Formats: sequence, structure tokens, C-alpha cells
Amino acid sequence: MAKRDKLVQKMLQTPTEMRFEEVERVLSSYGFFTTTKGTSHRVYKDGKGKRLTLAIRHGQMVKREYLKAIISVLELEE
Repeated sequence: MAKRDKLVQKMLQTPTEMRFEEVERVLSSYGFFTTTKGTSHRVYKDGKGKRLTLAIRHGQMVKREYLKAIISVLELEE
């Protein structure tokens, strides 16, 4: 859990971009799984009907606008 908590804190510090591997680790720890692979967009779902679509920039980076959507869907801010 400590690794996930560090990544969540990094996400909340409003970076302009975050590595895709880090974002994927956070999403999977909250029960999200991907339904698409091999494209520039990835769709993630959980068992409760929540859905996220992420566009991955060249170089495997996720933009800030998608990080904000993740924070909102996961209800990470109080």
C-alpha cells in the first residue's frame, strides 16, 4: 500500500504529466482493468460501472487533464 499511497500523493501534487505505468498501477490497485490494448487510448472499467478513457502521449505519458479525471472518479480529494 505504501507504493500506491506515494503514487496517489504524486498525482495530487498536480504534475503536468505522469508516467503511464504509475497511473496504471494506481488504477489497478483501485480495481480498474483495461478493456483495450494496442492503441493510443485505453479504456478502464471497474466492477461498479465506473469507466475511464485515457489518451497516452508519445513516450508513455498521461496528461494532466486525464489525471484530474482519475482523481475525480476515484474520489481522491476531500
